[in-house]
Amino acid sequence: MKPREDAYILHIRDAILAVETYGAQHSYEQFLQSPWDQAALTRYLEIIGEAASQLSAEYKNVHPEIPWRRVSDFRNVLIHEYFAIDPKLGNY
Repeated sequence: MKPREDAYILHIRDAILAVETYGAQHSYEQFLQSPWDQAALTRYLEIIGEAASQLSAEYKNVHPEIPWRRVSDFRNVLIHEYFAIDPKLGNY
């Protein structure tokens, strides 16, 4: 793995851990009541998607169990169609 790819994997790992930590400490109702938290979690998901899109095809081929395309497509929705995201409806 290339050094730059290592950094992307670490970014993905760190963002996942941040989302998991938040989820373990807050209820869904608390999440809905905090636009700040919604923005922060959205940002972590954007980071995951962007880092995933930067990984080489070789790396992705070694890990076919991960839906890489869906991860990066989700990032694109968060970035470009942010107005359609509603955490109460689950439309994301």
